[in-house]
Amino acid sequence: MKTNHIKSIVLAPLLFVPVLTHATVLFTENFESYTPAQNVPTGGNWQALDPADILTAQTDSSNLFSTGNQYGQLSLINFSSNMIARATNFTGTLNGQFSMQFNDPSGEAHSGRGWSLRLGSGAGNSSTAFGVFIDDGNLFLSSGNGVDPNGGTITTYSKDVTNSLDIVFNNDNTIYNYAGGSVASHTMDVYLNGTLVGDDLAGAGGLATGVAIATFNYTAKADPFTGTLFVDNLNVNSVAVIPESSNYAILAGALGFLVVAYRRKRANQ
Repeated sequence: MKTNHIKSIVLAPLLFVPVLTHATVLFTENFESYTPAQNVPTGGNWQALDPADILTAQTDSSNLFSTGNQYGQLSLINFSSNMIARATNFTGTLNGQFSMQFNDPSGEAHSGRGWSLRLGSGAGNSSTAFGVFIDDGNLFLSSGNGVDPNGGTITTYSKDVTNSLDIVFNNDNTIYNYAGGSVASHTMDVYLNGTLVGDDLAGAGGLATGVAIATFNYTAKADPFTGTLFVDNLNVNSVAVIPESSNYAILAGALGFLVVAYRRKRANQ
């Protein structure tokens, strides 16, 4: 009887675990397959890298990221021409989730408005649907057809530490519901380190609603531009997989109850 009681306590928290819709991974990059300290090659995961040394693979000797032994380094110095690191087109999706980890090093020179992260169907502003700027401790919202950093500050982030950025995007004509919330048509939800920091943020660029998101890119909008950003564990999923924080709270409480019950049982033995 006691054994069955403990089993029922063990199983109880599992009833609160959120059921997530199976997500299809459309793109993934962890920089493990490239030669360290060398330019990441075009082809494969990257369709365009201009200039060629805008993106290099680096050995993670300082353990900046929690997984993997290499990361990507985006870096430019006094660059005044067009510059872009664009991922190869993946299977398009009207809604889903873009995820990445990044580390913004304070010891590197910086000028301009930071790295522009754009999601869309192609490389230019007219093919962009959503955008943010990662800029010297600030996350800015992109705005207008020019995808400029004029949409206001979304939040701030700490430099010299690894941050997680998740963007739940919806370029469909209807509301997109996901485990964690919902996002209106042609808007995005932005999470930093698991916390919702931007709810139904407006899109930017010229891509029409109803056209699938099929690529992303990093670029810079300053003349000249100097900046360095470390990135790793890039993923695009067709289904957003951020669970509701309330479910985590319920699960944590249930697990806490389990631990107390288990300790009491051990003490009474």
